[in-house]
Amino acid sequence: MSGCKTVLCVFLWGPIHWLTTFKHWNGKYFDKIPLCKLGTSTLLDNYEAFICIVWEWSFICLLKQAGIRNNAGGWKAAEPASCMVDCLACLHPGVNIPVKVDPDLLDAWEDTLFVSMDANFKLERFEVSSKEKDPGLGSGLRYFVDMTSFKNHLKMFDKHILQAWSTCNDHKAAKPDKKTCARSQALAASGVGGVICMHHELKLALSMVDLQVRETYVDLALSPEWSWAISNGVAASTQEMSPGHRCEKLGSINWQKNISIDAVLNTAEYESHFKHFTKTLPSEEIAKWTMMVEAWEADREEPNPFAQTMASKSEAAMHLQLACKDAQDELVGLDGDQLFDTSLKDMVAQGVQIEASHLQACDNLGNGPLVPTYLQQLYLPSSILLMDHPCGDVLICAKACLRIGQGFDLLHTICGHLLALAKAYKDGDTTTLMQKEQLKCHKTTRDINACITQAKNYYQHVQQCLMTLSTRSGDCTWQSQLRVLEESDVHQISDNAVGAFDNEQECGLVDQWGVDLRIKWCKAHARVHCWREECKLVKADMQHVRHTLKHDAILWLSQAEKREAGINASEGAGAYARCQAAIHTAIKARFKWKW
Repeated sequence: MSGCKTVLCVFLWGPIHWLTTFKHWNGKYFDKIPLCKLGTSTLLDNYEAFICIVWEWSFICLLKQAGIRNNAGGWKAAEPASCMVDCLACLHPGVNIPVKVDPDLLDAWEDTLFVSMDANFKLERFEVSSKEKDPGLGSGLRYFVDMTSFKNHLKMFDKHILQAWSTCNDHKAAKPDKKTCARSQALAASGVGGVICMHHELKLALSMVDLQVRETYVDLALSPEWSWAISNGVAASTQEMSPGHRCEKLGSINWQKNISIDAVLNTAEYESHFKHFTKTLPSEEIAKWTMMVEAWEADREEPNPFAQTMASKSEAAMHLQLACKDAQDELVGLDGDQLFDTSLKDMVAQGVQIEASHLQACDNLGNGPLVPTYLQQLYLPSSILLMDHPCGDVLICAKACLRIGQGFDLLHTICGHLLALAKAYKDGDTTTLMQKEQLKCHKTTRDINACITQAKNYYQHVQQCLMTLSTRSGDCTWQSQLRVLEESDVHQISDNAVGAFDNEQECGLVDQWGVDLRIKWCKAHARVHCWREECKLVKADMQHVRHTLKHDAILWLSQAEKREAGINASEGAGAYARCQAAIHTAIKARFKWKW
């Protein structure tokens, strides 16, 4: 009975150990077991023995699942990467696609294998053991390469590859040496890096290595950390394992791959939202936008439907225009004798930023500034004119350009907030929300209204500054687009937002709303088509998975027919092969039912 309990415990340990919430169940759990007894005897510390049992059990299961037991030479004759788990959805000639395929039948983007380098810096390992003390049971049978050969290979090319200067800020993987990072002094490996199938995020054979504490370009080029979430759950337990045990534990990553149809479900959701959004817009505008999208896809010289088409001037564009004007003046010598590094136009731009931050601080305080502006003057050109102080035309023009850019930016900001507010109200009306969701929706609408009020007040301040500046410069052309914004001009967008306004003073917002709605509709349309392409890939992957599972089941049945002379366990090996064939057939049936 005790043997059965041990087998059951070891059998359950493997799957549970991959859970993220299980990472704190380590040796301390076994230390608390004596507290559950009567205290009349002392229990032996069997934690290390249990870990060795789990290690051997996992290795035996690895050999059996790879079919090594059914081979004539056994595990000693196993070739490198013979125990790896292939990606079921990737293309395998002779398995899920024919060996010889007509090139005309292959799609350029569907039938292509995309690979990339990836790294996980959470899978650290402390210097608690070495390969000589605790060697691995099956080194090189899956994904990790032999580190000794790998390091010897790097030494041959280390001096031939130029190492660029690192811009990482206190990243232990890019430290010059262990002495510069206190934590790195106790690390034998700062993570794990390798080559993965980019579409399905499965590791390739013999493509994983331990990251060195001093990582260089000869080891691994730039690698993002984006497909290792499933392995983060065992980071706490593998950091104190021996090198061999850790490599074999992390070699089970591909078994955790979960094939689902999330892309298909997301497509239906996006299509539903897109159809609902299309119904709220006029059909004439939809037809016009559709023609714009089709024309732009056919010829990129046509107007881009995803870009702003209004003749607006942003603050960033005005900064660029002033910088170019400064460069031209300096080139022709019109800047005069400049005593400081900062030009006059840059000084005006910095003053505008200081004023904006000052107004933001006033809004945050709520009770006005701590020091009133009549006691602490900013001496901007708009206020200097009111005090009848002389000011150069260069500063006046620079300040007017920046204010015009701010006005257009604020109009665009108000329109974006109004669109977000309309969506928040619609979501609250069409969805039955609980109290927690209702409070969250109310907080969202309150925050959006606060942003709208702040932007509206700042727009009115900018317009007042432009009126003051125009009395000196005489330029009033901005008034045709940056009109006076009344309280009634800023309100929620209705379902027929485009073309539903009769007030002439709302034209500035109406035009911007039309552009924003067009861009939003085009993005929703593109998102639907993007998920349709993803669904096309997923359906092709489903077909590949079914063919691969069918091939594996047939392969296991052929292994079951093998008999080895003089071995009494041949019947057990055949039974295990039939069991594996049944498992692959059942997985195929479950996927078929799910899809």
